[in-house]
Amino acid sequence: MNPEVASRIAVCFGADALLRSCNRHPRVVFWHGVAPNPDPRIESEIADLDSFKKQIHYLQKHYQIISVQEFYERFKEHNWEGKEICLQFDDGFKNNLTVAAPFLKEHNIPFVVFVSTNHIETGKLYPTSLARVMIWGSGLEKLSIPSIGFQATLKNEQEKTAAGKYLSEKLKTSSLSVVQGIYDDLKNNVSSERFSELVESLPDLHPMTWEDVCEIQNYSCTIGAHCLEHICCHDKQDESVVREQIVSSKRIIEAKIGKPCEYFAYPNGSFTDFSNKVVMEEAGFKMGFSTKPTRIELCFNDATVPRICLPADYNLARIKLNYYPR
Repeated sequence: MNPEVASRIAVCFGADALLRSCNRHPRVVFWHGVAPNPDPRIESEIADLDSFKKQIHYLQKHYQIISVQEFYERFKEHNWEGKEICLQFDDGFKNNLTVAAPFLKEHNIPFVVFVSTNHIETGKLYPTSLARVMIWGSGLEKLSIPSIGFQATLKNEQEKTAAGKYLSEKLKTSSLSVVQGIYDDLKNNVSSERFSELVESLPDLHPMTWEDVCEIQNYSCTIGAHCLEHICCHDKQDESVVREQIVSSKRIIEAKIGKPCEYFAYPNGSFTDFSNKVVMEEAGFKMGFSTKPTRIELCFNDATVPRICLPADYNLARIKLNYYPR
């Protein structure tokens, strides 16, 4: 059964309320972007605005929304009531400012945005976003990524889906140099003029500028770090690269916003013992966040605090929110 259909049926029978009553724990939830009517194939990381608003109203009704600063204090003191929830966004999409922030400010809700600084500086798309753009939005019938010896035909939905899964996995598990090669190869499948047209036609995938980052702080928003590039800090990355990505992102953000950057989130949730040490000891962040949907009370590692990624579908989000953390 389709997950959205199954969740709608489950909600009709009160499953989310039952789960919520049995699973009273503090939570951190996150999204990426928010926009009206995003294309689920190209903009899968973007939540639909109407669904997002419903999710926020649901959180207001059933949870205690707190700032990341208050969350940090309760975490350090192990002082939980069980209904706390902290709201976060990863990557730094421009629609965090133009769409999500005004709605959250209207309801006096604090939140965090973790930004990848090189994307803010250059405006380039995030790697998995670019892969989806080229597969689903370019009109190409063939895709060539010579740096990894990958060729694919894109003549039907099945071929496009297979290519997307392969490239997404490759981008999330490869070293920075390999990711950069894939990124350049993806762009080179079309002319520079066509590529510019594609990027301009998809504003929901654009990152913020530094001016935007400074402005969004006026909306009860805390700025956190998400590496220089949107890379994964897994064990296939050279340790010197991981260190530079973490330490320099903090330094750059602090220089740009004129205040301390105290929180870090791992892109795609990938981390190692080495990256955790860099986050807490070398960079000096107060706290780092992972994507493990486990209980916060059971986490004693300040560098990998668990979070739950909420899906765009409203009913599915209700079930996932109350089923996790485990």
